[in-house]
Amino acid sequence: MSATDESRSLQSVDPSAARRRGRVVVLICVIAAGVVLRFHDLGAKPYWFDESITSLSAGGHDVPEIARAVCTGQPTTAGDIQRFTHVDPRSRARDVVVALAIGDPQHPPLYFLIAHAWAIVVRDSPAAMRALAAIFSLIALPLAYALARELFASRAAAEWVVVLIAVSPVQVLYAQESREYSLWVVTILASTLALLRAQRIDTQPAWAIYLLTCVIGMFTHTLFVMALVAHIAYVLLARAPRRQMFRYFLALGACAALFAPWAIVIIRARGEMAQHTSWLNEAPYSRPNLVARFVHLLSVNFIDLFAFPPAVPKHVIAVPMIAGLCVSVMAVIGILRGGPAMRRAAILMSCMIVVPVVALLLPDLLVGGRRSTNPRYFFPLYIAITLATAHWIGAASAGATWTRLRTLIGIALVAAGICSAVRYASASDWWSKGDGAGVLRASAAILNRESHPVIVSNLDEVKVGSILAIARLLRPDAEFILSPDAQWPTMPSRDAPQLFLLTDKPTKRVRPATYPFGIEPTPSRMVYRIRGAR
Repeated sequence: MSATDESRSLQSVDPSAARRRGRVVVLICVIAAGVVLRFHDLGAKPYWFDESITSLSAGGHDVPEIARAVCTGQPTTAGDIQRFTHVDPRSRARDVVVALAIGDPQHPPLYFLIAHAWAIVVRDSPAAMRALAAIFSLIALPLAYALARELFASRAAAEWVVVLIAVSPVQVLYAQESREYSLWVVTILASTLALLRAQRIDTQPAWAIYLLTCVIGMFTHTLFVMALVAHIAYVLLARAPRRQMFRYFLALGACAALFAPWAIVIIRARGEMAQHTSWLNEAPYSRPNLVARFVHLLSVNFIDLFAFPPAVPKHVIAVPMIAGLCVSVMAVIGILRGGPAMRRAAILMSCMIVVPVVALLLPDLLVGGRRSTNPRYFFPLYIAITLATAHWIGAASAGATWTRLRTLIGIALVAAGICSAVRYASASDWWSKGDGAGVLRASAAILNRESHPVIVSNLDEVKVGSILAIARLLRPDAEFILSPDAQWPTMPSRDAPQLFLLTDKPTKRVRPATYPFGIEPTPSRMVYRIRGAR
């Protein structure tokens, strides 16, 4: 080949095609990193309190049943309790629905029915149960891509939203938890995508798909109602045509009718539901502390501040947190100022952000509580902020320098997410579970060192989820004596050093003078050594 031909061949290479191939390679690499982070060492962390309730419900058991079986005031063993943490292959789907209706009505049955089938077909080990949640978290990625394409008509924004969700610390965190939150994310994305698509093509099958996604969402998590409220506000503010409005509210009414049977279950069991959720009103934070916690909650979408080593000064940690919040704010403002082309996206993003804030943060500020301190309740907000940020990073800009700067910011967010998720994956415990997992591990180590530990408690002192979680980590012959009410069971005539009090109350609420026996602290706040009756 002559020099002239070689020069022409090089000139014929399309630079834009090379850039597209490069973006695809990067996209695949980041998604692969997200997959690895979600499935890394799923069984390593202790199966904590809430996850134990997942296995209990998926096995067709309910809290009153286990209370009747093991909280009798008579000796039982950890092995007897452990059978409630496994799914019996002979159990039926009906058992799961009935168990939830009786013992945990605020959680609709869909995820637990899927977990029931999964445990029978695959396994019911902690790693296997968490793998189900991780799989749902991966399903969210193509849905996020499709939603961004539908909303922004931008491939770049769609690619960025996939990248950001793939390594988002809060997404990875709850992808590794055997609860319904990752499926809830899937239903929020799917229903919002179905709504936008139904508005665009306005056919009966499209509205039927929207109805289906809403029904699935409501039977996944009761807080899916926040997504529905955001959709209602969006449809009204966007001033949809009259026929679309009719079809939308027809689908909404059908969803309400289909969910009505479970809504009746919730209403009838509102007393039990209030008892199960009473912790949301306990120990209200001061308003400044509440706002500070909410700011951390917002930042965890892109960077988890607890991923920093404890030795790092707080003012240093605040820098990336503030930077991440500034990016989120600029992205949302960019959507709001996008003009007529961005009107639909601006209304939808605003509704998905405002509704959780009004529903969760505002009551805490006005009457007290801790609803707004739990990131698992804010997935509609996280999705909206991620969509806005992806559009802000991927949107074309008049200046090449500004475009490169936004790309670098996007790369920094991805790097921060990966670092946070890697730190979480290698940790034995994490802030999202309080100190639950670490306390469980420490308590089990203390009790398993004894030749014949006897654990004493009652259902006023410790919750069923805590009993299940600690029993899973103990030797099968470890002995429990549990009372079904606030009364204390009769103490066995054994050596005092082997008697232990089990409690899941915070340390400051454990008052030794209130117990009919002496207690001595151990390295775990969940276990106290009993030193003899008063």
